[in-house]
Amino acid sequence: MTTGIMPMLPMLKEANIDLLYFVDPVQDKVDLKILKQRLGGQFALAGGVNSSITLGKGSPEEICRAVHTAVETLGPTNFILSPVDALFPDTPWENVKIMIDAWREV
Repeated sequence: MTTGIMPMLPMLKEANIDLLYFVDPVQDKVDLKILKQRLGGQFALAGGVNSSITLGKGSPEEICRAVHTAVETLGPTNFILSPVDALFPDTPWENVKIMIDAWREV
């Protein structure tokens, strides 16, 4: 799912899924803290960093902040940091390296 996650949480919990892929705090406006509270570790989450806006156009500080927020909020277990929903051809490679370095820091 790339949109509409928050209203669907009760149904997703009942569906007994293993992984919710594409958790996007920017374009889908997912509140990561509320997401973590409501799920209670029931299944794994992937995403946390918006690709087109944060990685595509963000400053190094914005990218680092997004990574740190995602990992600190959704981790340390049951979380896979990934760009939502893909690395696009026009994503600056330098921004991808910033994301990876921020992940290593956190």
